[in-house]
Amino acid sequence: MRQKRGATANALTRKGRGTMTRTGTKNATPAAGDITGAQAIIELAEDVRLVALGYTMSVYTNKLLSQQPKGVLSAYDRYLRLYQRDLPPYYATENMNRHKKASKATFDMLATWLQPGAPPREFISLDLQATESPNDAPRDSFHVYGTEPAYPDHSDDDARVVAMSLDPAVCDAATLLEVFVETCSAIEFRSALAGFGMNTSRYEEEEAQTHAWAMGMRFRALDIPRMVDDALAVGSDGVKGVGWLTALGPEILDQLGGKAALRKALPAEVALIDLPNGIVLKAGEAPILGDRNRREPLAHYQKIYGLLAPWIDRAAKRSPSFNLETDYVDRTEAWFHRLADA
Repeated sequence: MRQKRGATANALTRKGRGTMTRTGTKNATPAAGDITGAQAIIELAEDVRLVALGYTMSVYTNKLLSQQPKGVLSAYDRYLRLYQRDLPPYYATENMNRHKKASKATFDMLATWLQPGAPPREFISLDLQATESPNDAPRDSFHVYGTEPAYPDHSDDDARVVAMSLDPAVCDAATLLEVFVETCSAIEFRSALAGFGMNTSRYEEEEAQTHAWAMGMRFRALDIPRMVDDALAVGSDGVKGVGWLTALGPEILDQLGGKAALRKALPAEVALIDLPNGIVLKAGEAPILGDRNRREPLAHYQKIYGLLAPWIDRAAKRSPSFNLETDYVDRTEAWFHRLADA
């Protein structure tokens, strides 16, 4: 049975910061395509940004990260070419209890860990973000996480994650699609998703995740990446959810009957993009928020959800709960299944 989340599994801890307030008005409604307006409503910030809205991408693989260094480093290099260098870089690894300012050596750590002959590690875990404060939830970040066989509690049943966030002020949807296709093509992935999402700060986890959960139940096209928790949830046979872009590796694609069966099951507005190792389902021409208050249509997302519901249900049942004050198990499952009745 899942427990309420305490300290995060990679040793990053929460740190009290006092009461935070929304940057916008709870019941305000952003105009379609108004990202700045949406951030003002959805984000949670005062002196520290606890919830950030941007483009998010998460790629899940069952293969050890140390066994696919070329693909992992290709994704990392692609992110660095988009990195917001006008913001200070902060980083954390699995044995750090807070983010610290990055140095030149920080950017070389991942390549050092993955080079041939490198000493075995218990984790391949790096959290790099471009934010004004080290405690801020990022709009711009790169994350990689996975246990390795040297870790005493390592399990082949857990997924490994390569994830990044791109600020819509810097990158448009076309760039997100390009980076997503490149990343999925480089990594031996099982499933992946990308679109709008909310990152949460790890230093006021309950307040941040409570706010993000509430926004996620209203804006139903948003993902809420929780890297370590998602690795446990997705495991070896689950799917996190549906995004503007949803990628399926060969195993799930075969179980669904292949590309021809998908094309028959999905409306023409859902584009199918071939990958060397799978397929991308693109739900419409641009990512949406899925705002229930505006009755924003979610039919394409719901159709894809209907196909993937058995895999998403496995992840929902296995996922550590959101760190909420009450009803955290039921609310976590409700969020995973939010598209069922959107």
